[in-house]
Amino acid sequence: MATMTATAAGDEDVLGLPTGWQRLVIPRRRGRAGAKPAVASNVVADYESATPDPNSVARVLADRAGDPRLVALYRGESGRIEDATPTGAALIASMRWALGSRKAGDARAAVDAWVAARGLEFAARATVERSDLIVQETKNHARRMGRASGGQVWGPAKPRFQMAARMRHHLCGAEDAEYAQVVGVLEEYRKAPWPQRTTAAFLVPEHVEWIDKLVARPLQYASLQAPLFYAAVSTDAQLEAFHQREPWILIHDTELLATLIDGAGQAVFRHVVGEFDRGYMNSDDAERLMTALGSFPTDEAFGALLDRVRQPKAAAAILKAAERFPRRGVRLLAESASTRVEPLLRAHVLANTDVAAGELEALSAPARSKVEGLLALGSQIPEADLSDLPEALVTPPWAVAPPRKKPAARVDLVAPAEAAMVWLPVERETWGRFGHYGPYRGPTGSWKEIAATIRALHPNYHDMLAFFRDGPDELVRPLLATWDPNWWRGADLDRIFALRFEAEVLPLLMARVREDPVAYGRVLAPFAYTEVAGLMAQWLTQPKRALPHALAWFTRHPDLAARALIPDALGKSGPARRSAQRALRTLVEEGFEANVRAAAETYGPLAEQAVADTLAQAVAPVFPKVMPTLPSWTDPSLLPQVLLVGGGAALPRESVRNLCLMLAISTPQRPLAALDEVRAALDPASLASFVWAVFEGWRLAGMPAGDSWALEALGVFGDDAVAARLAAVIRIWPGESAHRRAVQGLDVLAEIGGNTALAGLYGISRKVKFKALKDRAVEKVKAVADALELSAEQLGDRLIPDLGLDAAGVIEYDFGPRTFTVSLDERLKPVVRDADGKPLKDLPKAGAADDPALAAEARAGYSEFKKATRSLAADQIGRLEQAMIARRRWPAQEFRQYIVGHPVVFRVARALLWGTYAEDGSLLSTFRIAEDRTFADVADDVYVLEPTALVGIVHLLDLGDEAAAWSELFADYALLQPFDQLGRIVLQLTEEEKSSEVLHRFDGLSVATGKVVGLERFGWHRGDPADHGIQTWMSRPVPGGGCVALGIEPGISMGNLAGAGHEQTITEVWVTSLPEVELWRAEQERVPLGTLDAVTAAEILRDLTALTSM
Repeated sequence: MATMTATAAGDEDVLGLPTGWQRLVIPRRRGRAGAKPAVASNVVADYESATPDPNSVARVLADRAGDPRLVALYRGESGRIEDATPTGAALIASMRWALGSRKAGDARAAVDAWVAARGLEFAARATVERSDLIVQETKNHARRMGRASGGQVWGPAKPRFQMAARMRHHLCGAEDAEYAQVVGVLEEYRKAPWPQRTTAAFLVPEHVEWIDKLVARPLQYASLQAPLFYAAVSTDAQLEAFHQREPWILIHDTELLATLIDGAGQAVFRHVVGEFDRGYMNSDDAERLMTALGSFPTDEAFGALLDRVRQPKAAAAILKAAERFPRRGVRLLAESASTRVEPLLRAHVLANTDVAAGELEALSAPARSKVEGLLALGSQIPEADLSDLPEALVTPPWAVAPPRKKPAARVDLVAPAEAAMVWLPVERETWGRFGHYGPYRGPTGSWKEIAATIRALHPNYHDMLAFFRDGPDELVRPLLATWDPNWWRGADLDRIFALRFEAEVLPLLMARVREDPVAYGRVLAPFAYTEVAGLMAQWLTQPKRALPHALAWFTRHPDLAARALIPDALGKSGPARRSAQRALRTLVEEGFEANVRAAAETYGPLAEQAVADTLAQAVAPVFPKVMPTLPSWTDPSLLPQVLLVGGGAALPRESVRNLCLMLAISTPQRPLAALDEVRAALDPASLASFVWAVFEGWRLAGMPAGDSWALEALGVFGDDAVAARLAAVIRIWPGESAHRRAVQGLDVLAEIGGNTALAGLYGISRKVKFKALKDRAVEKVKAVADALELSAEQLGDRLIPDLGLDAAGVIEYDFGPRTFTVSLDERLKPVVRDADGKPLKDLPKAGAADDPALAAEARAGYSEFKKATRSLAADQIGRLEQAMIARRRWPAQEFRQYIVGHPVVFRVARALLWGTYAEDGSLLSTFRIAEDRTFADVADDVYVLEPTALVGIVHLLDLGDEAAAWSELFADYALLQPFDQLGRIVLQLTEEEKSSEVLHRFDGLSVATGKVVGLERFGWHRGDPADHGIQTWMSRPVPGGGCVALGIEPGISMGNLAGAGHEQTITEVWVTSLPEVELWRAEQERVPLGTLDAVTAAEILRDLTALTSM
């Protein structure tokens, strides 16, 4: 039998429960009396007065399916505990649970009342009797009274377990003589029905032999017996005999897990580890088990946690375990080879420097080097004098009283009532869509029938949206007039209301957005209404709630906003005046000062001067009434030093805390002005390292929502290195159930800016397996490209890294006496040569004569180069193939700069055939790129590219009679093409197919789901998920707009892609003039297949033929 201690760092060989778990343990007597549970003095009176509804009781007693003996016994009870039999008391408790309150405290109160009124013996009997009594609800919603039978315990087992747990607590506090008397009573139940004998054994787990006889038998009533057994076993043998039959309860219940560890100790470890392999737990279950693993005082248990370091929330559990076992933590974290462990080691060593120093001798040489390097961080740079710091880091702005200022003159004005709808391009069209929950195939009934379902409060979701969008006025308006905004909450419906009814629904929408500005605030964006301006002004003072919506509204309606708010800004003192003045200043900050001054002119000279005075006053920052409490992972001792410009001194600890608080209260929409002062005074590289360490601390803590400023801080001080690392994290977040964080991460990447951040965004927009994240990245890339007046593909050309290659496409690695060069072949595989130009299989290892430091640096750099080329090769080769298929054209100057002139892209491009094209898409001429970056034609003569030419990758269908000659020339030069171009398989539609709107040649064919998903490599996209996350189509855009769609059944399950071994049946293939985002529409606007150009048709046939023939 295990003996537990409280969790505390000290003896690292003692098992201790995690923090907070000890209070959950159902106690054991352990051979002596313990503390008695506290019982309220009025518990009996309160319990007896809480009687259920008499009519409900009568219906239970009248049910013929009930046990007549129990019914008779219940009728004979007075309801007073002092008059009750144990069975009668148990029946009353069952009835009260079934017909009254079902709180855990009610079950425990029954036991307390029994003990207080009749003593432990009576309470123990009643508790055991209660274990198989139930008032069960039957199929026709009636209830009946009975006992367990046929291996089933009717109704929930939880209240009976709670009663038994409370009874065991009372027994733990009993005097020895009274306890022995109760044990004698419980002996009588060892041959009773299974629920009763199991409950009896649970109450006295010190009697190990009672449990031994029970756990070896098959479970008769698993829902009740399983938790009782888990809370009673105390030996490895008992646990082994029982656990494999009912493991699921243990996974989901912290109270049981804590009680089991308290009772069986170290024996629980291997069973906890085994649960990770079962695969049916959610993230909370996994977190519970990882927390449990951290309580076991062994290297094996700590190692089991490290094995799961990539799982969500594992990092926090590892750090907790290291806090409990600091020496073990230093040793095992340092010896780990996983890069995921590095930030954990850093945090642990810096928080436990003395412990880490004491463990150095026990570490291997590589591990010792890691720890010594971390220990050296603590005293690298001396702290700066306060006089050398920015004032904001010495006396932070929230600690400075704002200067008193003379208010602008009060002018009594009345804002004109203005009302208009201002829609952005295509906004009305997008607001009318509602395919987010699967394709809409049209109304399922008539408008009258749909109206009836809405009145009955059970409409089809899409039908309801279509009804309010398209239904006739005589049916829609009566429903709108009586609409309860609290019944259905959804941004889709609000947008439909705004789209069709505009001013009529503004009061309804205003009520909605006041309730939840973040979720619904965007719906007010097109409303240029006077009353909306006041609400938006209020939102400017709520930076963590609706600030983004407010800023967007003011940017869209600056003139109306200024006219509407000037009267409040110059009116009587109070919140409305303050918020209106802040709104006017915000308009100025956003570039609309002229609009504000023009609006002021319309109110006359007094107002004009008062507005000028208002704008001249400095804006007092809005700080929280209570500054946030910084989390433990922002302790300056755990973070890298922040250096002043020049690197000679570091921020003092208190200034580091002030910096963290600035970041915590700043927002991307309203950044704290003091941060600019800080940025100018501090070293940019150390600031970037600092915010990354803060971000890692937040991740290790489980990414608490209240501290998401740690992610936003990367947008304030992040650099190119931070952008590259963040992009990698964003890619994996959706797979860790952190999609919202990933989307927020895209915003942060955009805030960081620069080519590396943009390249990260562009890469996610092109190649990430999570569709929703990919779509958001596409939006971000488009916004950046639009701002630069580029297409997304043009932006992509400008973001391709050069990987350190020089203009000739070569990079040199220096070993000291030896040097090596590396270039890339046509498929972007590294080609290594020695100083004489002789090709080598790979960069060699350092020789005896080489400089060890230079050689090590060179090999590390080459390793990173190879990793980068592997990632880049597939993306760029695929990108160029898609450019050929999509008929992309480059102006000659861009072709020379971004294709021929780029050291990486050039290597792929020279193995392709290029052509110039007319405006109508016809091929004019063909050429290849020579090794010296000149051009040659099919006769191998010099080709002159005209400055005004449009250049593209030639498709075989365009080539005609020159195909054979070009193929021969490429073979002569041994040019290995990166993808099939000159040898491409070309398929064509039949004349019958060209006239049809549906391509039937693939109908009914079955294909493995994984292969269907594989179409994404060729530019296809999965459709929007419908109910249960099922995607029932694939699509790919076609030149000129529209798309081709592939219908599949039963559809792809988003939640089970990894195990998607089942097949999909192709239902139909069709072409539509609609873009991919509108495939949900019922009116598909299908067009004949013959409207496709020959290249697009050939590529679709090629993709689908390859799919169905694999």
